[in-house]
Parts: sequence; structure tokens; C-alpha cells
Amino acid sequence: MQTDVLLVEDNPGDARLVEEMLSNGGETSYNVIHIDSLSAALDQLSEARPDIILLDLNLPDSHGAETFDSVADHGVEAPVVVLTGLDDESLALQLVQRGAQDYLVKGQLSPTLLKKSIMYAMERHQTKQQIEEVAEALRIINKLIRHDIINKLQIAQSALSLAREDADEAMLDKATDRVSDTIALLRRMKELEQLVASSKNLQRYNAREVADEVATQFDVSISLEGDCTVTADKALYSVLENLLRNAIDHGGSTHVDISMEPYNGTCEIRVADNGSGVPDDIKQRVFNEEFSSGGSAGSGLGLYIVKKTMERYGGNVAIEDNKPSGAAIVLTFPGGMQ
Repeated sequence: MQTDVLLVEDNPGDARLVEEMLSNGGETSYNVIHIDSLSAALDQLSEARPDIILLDLNLPDSHGAETFDSVADHGVEAPVVVLTGLDDESLALQLVQRGAQDYLVKGQLSPTLLKKSIMYAMERHQTKQQIEEVAEALRIINKLIRHDIINKLQIAQSALSLAREDADEAMLDKATDRVSDTIALLRRMKELEQLVASSKNLQRYNAREVADEVATQFDVSISLEGDCTVTADKALYSVLENLLRNAIDHGGSTHVDISMEPYNGTCEIRVADNGSGVPDDIKQRVFNEEFSSGGSAGSGLGLYIVKKTMERYGGNVAIEDNKPSGAAIVLTFPGGMQ
């Protein structure tokens, strides 16, 4: 296993010492990138995310706790272990409270201590991310329960009361629609639960087989082309179901083409429809949590779930125009194979 380490240290001697301590990692090999200033480190972090950051606090262009704050504020999702020559318990406590995973004094370093600190920091950081994902899902589920579902059931209740009094078919239809909306929201909640409860140990899935199974749930014309094997989990079924449901229910599509092919070490799955398309001014917002648009707008969670799932897979999702009409959602999975 390889661990990518960003070492931010302006003292060449201290940097060599750290590199030597990590040179014999046993089962773990350490790929150390050495940077000697804060500005250069931030530039490097904008280009690539390391597995861990070893950060000296006193650099040519930054000093003390401000150095850590600058790295933390950069928005990098990587654990930070502070390396410093200053044995200051008060400062160590402050930095840990601000998010540092560990505080190591250079004069007390040993290969074993450094490697254990790196290992535990990465494990704690991963656990923290998992907890945050669960908390985020619970927040959204709570919002659905408090607002969307209660609101729709109240509308259905009122419509049923009026229909009972007046034998009004339109009110019965309205109540039925709201119940259907509530069922759809409960399905989204189930998908959110699946999103965070799925094992972090992703497996290989044949994307065509998954798409073929999901396509049987819909009554419109759906064509499949190509083949790919991707690294995913059962939430992949929800991803494709959401894309098809969005194309049909919100785009008014009567036909959807699903194509997939390996491309430069990835697998690209393209879900293209013949519906109304997505205007340019909202393309960048359709994957936001609460975004919804048009007369058939729903909870705004379907495409958000797609985005969050793809991020968990280490992939990405994009939207583009389909020709001659409609929209195309492109899913890119790392490590795709035919």
C-alpha cells in the first residue's frame, strides 16, 4: 500500500530526517513530496490531494497557528499532522481543537512514532468523514420528515375531506398525487440510508447488467449500448434509477439511450434522453441539494443523491445537451474495464 505524504518543511535537514524515517515503511510505502513554503504547499494542494500532510508551523511565509489555519481553510480533505520544534502543550491543544490530527515535536520523533501517528491520523480522519456523512444524511431525512412529507400528507388529508363532502373527483386525484409524492420521498430517504450505510469496501459491478435490471422498472423505450465494469456498491442501482426517473418524470422523455465504454482508465456511462432538456442557466445547479425546477419539480434530492454517490466512488457526474433534443448525464467511474 502506498501513502502519499505532503511534507511542508523549510529546514532541509529536518526534511531529510523525516524522509529517512519513512524510507523503510514495511508493508506501507511512503511517497513523500517535499515543499518548503506555505504558498507552494497551497499550490500543490490545489493540484492534488495527498493522503496526509506533515506540516511545520514556522515557514518563510507563515508562522505559528496561522500556518495550520491557512491549510485548513484551503478546504483540503486530508488529515494534518503538525511537526514543530516547539514543545508547547497549550498550542498543541489549540491546534487539535481546530482539527489537527496530531502534534509531534521534532526532537522527540522516531520512525515508529511517526508512522503510527500517520496511520492513526488517517484512520481518525476516515472515521470523522463517515460520521459526517451519516450526520448529513440524517439532517436531510429530518428535513424531509419535518417539511416535505408532513406538508404533502396535510394536503392529501384536506383534499380527502373536501372530496368526501362534495364527491369531487379532482380532489381525490389531488390526494392520490400527494400520496404518490410521499411514497417517492420515502424512497429517496431509503436511498439516503443506503448511501451512508453501504460498506466502504466497494465491489466490481457489471454496469450493463445493473442498467438492464433498472430499465425494467420503466415503461418508456430504453436502449443499452456498450459494456463496462465499475467499482461501486448497491447504491449504483439508485443512481441509474434516479437518472431515468428524472428524465421521464421531469424531462418528459419518451426514449432514453444508455451507453457505456471504457475511456482512458475510466468508465463513462452516458444517460441521454429526448426530453425537454436543461437550460444553460441552471446546469451548474441541478445537482445541488435543494434545487428543483419546473411544474413537476420534486424534493430536489434525486440528482443530489447521484452526485454524492459518485463522489463516494471517487468519480464525477456532469450534464450536457443531447442532440437534437434533451439532456445527457455523464457518469465517470475511475478504473473502468470492459
